[in-house]
Amino acid sequence: MRETILKALLKASGEDQVSLELPENDAFGDFTTNIAMVSGKKAEEIVEKLKKDETLADLVAKIEIKGGGFINFFLSEKALLKELGEIKEKADKYGSSKLGNGKSVVIDYSSPNIAKRFGIGHLRSTVIGQALYNLFQSLGYKTIGDNHLGDWGTQFGVLLYQIESKNLKVEDLSLDKLEELYVEFHQEAEKDTKLWDQARAQFKKLEAGDKAARGVWQKLVEVSMQEFDKIYALLGVTFDYAYGESFYEEYLPKVIKTLEEQGLVKKSQGAQIMEFPGLPPAMLVKSDGATTYFTRDLATLLFRISS
Repeated sequence: MRETILKALLKASGEDQVSLELPENDAFGDFTTNIAMVSGKKAEEIVEKLKKDETLADLVAKIEIKGGGFINFFLSEKALLKELGEIKEKADKYGSSKLGNGKSVVIDYSSPNIAKRFGIGHLRSTVIGQALYNLFQSLGYKTIGDNHLGDWGTQFGVLLYQIESKNLKVEDLSLDKLEELYVEFHQEAEKDTKLWDQARAQFKKLEAGDKAARGVWQKLVEVSMQEFDKIYALLGVTFDYAYGESFYEEYLPKVIKTLEEQGLVKKSQGAQIMEFPGLPPAMLVKSDGATTYFTRDLATLLFRISS
């Protein structure tokens, strides 16, 4: 219906583009346009041409002018009954189209952090992300939903240090306890900043593939995902992929090599950085050899573009 009215409007107004909106008030019809006000043409002349358009004969019951130039369309009973028939026939497919055929879109949503509670911000992005996923899919796009998990970084060095130093069994730790350990570390590190060296060293072991560190880290991922999956089940949300930051580890050397070849990497106090005009530099590799969020985000982009 909308497409038919749009075509008729384009023809009647002689314009290349026409905006057709849904009125906020039902008293102003089923569709409305301000094309007369935008184009500077008389609304009466446009409406006169529209009333003569045979494509609108069975579709529109009334066309009126309101508010000094708004043209309102009232659909006919016959058109509405036909639309109800389509809704009944197409069911969940009603409103879908092939607009996005041949195009792809990646929806990156939810993205909770491993070993931390599922927060309200994660809930918000999950709901909005799933809505976008459903909309793009109904428009014919190849839609890819990715749960980009926060499962890498110095925060895991913090937890590895806490678990090792307190001689804890990781299988006995809940998400609440893990978050408590994380908070405790920060409180202790305020008094003794050298603790951060311990945390960074633990993460370096994890990133270097230390078997014991990897084993503890894997348990943290499993405990967290069990809790997250309960929430996703309640929401009826599923993902095509659930790749954490750790997944892109193998792409990190290629990212750094590519940037080096382009002359974009600089050494700074033992670290590798990228400089941007008018902005603070971004760190690619820390002085201890560990990577950063920035590097892993670039690796994510590399993977998605090349996949």
